[in-house]
Amino acid sequence: MHIPHHSTRTIQKVIKAANILSIPVHATEQMPSRLGPTIPELAALLPTPAIPKTTFSMLGAAELAQRLAADADADGRPWTVAVVGIEAHVCVAQTARDLRAAGHCAHVLADGVGSCNDGEVRVALSRLRAEHVAVSSSEAFLYEVMRDAAIPEFRQVLAVVREAGPDTAAAARRMMALL
Repeated sequence: MHIPHHSTRTIQKVIKAANILSIPVHATEQMPSRLGPTIPELAALLPTPAIPKTTFSMLGAAELAQRLAADADADGRPWTVAVVGIEAHVCVAQTARDLRAAGHCAHVLADGVGSCNDGEVRVALSRLRAEHVAVSSSEAFLYEVMRDAAIPEFRQVLAVVREAGPDTAAAARRMMALL
């Protein structure tokens, strides 16, 4: 399975920004003993190790359910979740649909997903949009969750966004070809 270099850089940007903004980050691995672990450049940024799973949706992983329960707002508000990774038409799509079914707002970051076949990404993103799942870009998502340039973390996140600028531009070109 393959995630394009630009998508890897997008995911790095999103994880770094989430860590700055104190947004929980969770990762799962589809049968890592057979398909391989999270790539080192992403694993190094994760605040907790990726959780192995056999279900295609991340929400099927029991350990992840425990972590998510610990992160849940006491007031029961729905979560806003960025979904990235591979395979866009399987694990990403099923996770996004499960989040939506549970009442949460899933944003599939088109510049942060991949597949062994780009055609599958195109079909998955189209289907998700038709199912009212937000398909967005990493930069749009980050500014949406920050909401205000006056927050103390803004400058740090801006530095992460600027550092990833060339890769974001390349990922955006690829994303436009897929949409």
